Amino acid sequence: MSPSRRNFLLKNKETFGILLCQTDSEDFQKTIIETIANNVKAAVPEILDNKNADYLFTFIMYGSLNVLRVWIQSGFDTPTRDLAELIYQSCNNVAK
Repeated sequence: MSPSRRNFLLKNKETFGILLCQTDSEDFQKTIIETIANNVKAAVPEILDNKNADYLFTFIMYGSLNVLRVWIQSGFDTPTRDLAELIYQSCNNVAK
């Protein structure tokens, strides 16, 4: 991630914290998760061949969201690129 994007995240830490870390924003979080899942399903329709696709999506999406929550609460202590790679590799392994 470019320094300008990282600076954007750091400057808006409070907003991201409210949107992703507060229990009263769960409807917002659910909407984000559903939107992303629908886009992934449309982009990679063969993933729907798995009879447990809905469970896998739930695990991947909520797991990724919680990793982001911990990252925000930890003050963005891991470089963005490293965190993105961790999430990608984890999700890729689950989806196999």
